[in-house]
Amino acid sequence: MPSFEGVLKELEQWGSYENTARPRDISRLEGISQLLQELGNPHHDLRVIHIAGTNGKGLTALMLGTLILAEGDSCGIYSSPHLTDIRERIRINGELILKEDFTRFASKALDIANSFQG
Repeated sequence: MPSFEGVLKELEQWGSYENTARPRDISRLEGISQLLQELGNPHHDLRVIHIAGTNGKGLTALMLGTLILAEGDSCGIYSSPHLTDIRERIRINGELILKEDFTRFASKALDIANSFQG
C-alpha cells in the first residue's frame, strides 16, 4: 500500500487536472457513477443528509452530527475544503479519519479512477 504522503501527492495531481479544459472522464457524472459501481455502490447502504447552500454548511454539518451522535447513532461527515490536513474533510463519529484508513480508501479509489480514459 502506498504511503499517506504518496496518496496526497497523487490527489494533488488530480486536483490540478480538474482545472484543465478537458477533464478526465471520471470528473463527469457518468465517470463518478462508474467509479461508485466499481466500489460496490456503497452509497446505496447509507442514510444521507445533503447540506447545500452558500454559507454555513460546515458548521451546520458539525452541529447536526453532534445531535446525531447524542441520539446514539453513528455519523460520518464529509466537508470541503480543509484548512491544514486533508483528513479534516472526513470525520467519523466526530473524529478525523485515521491516516491508515484514509490512505487505504483513497488508494483504492485512485486505482479505479486511474483506470478511466482521459
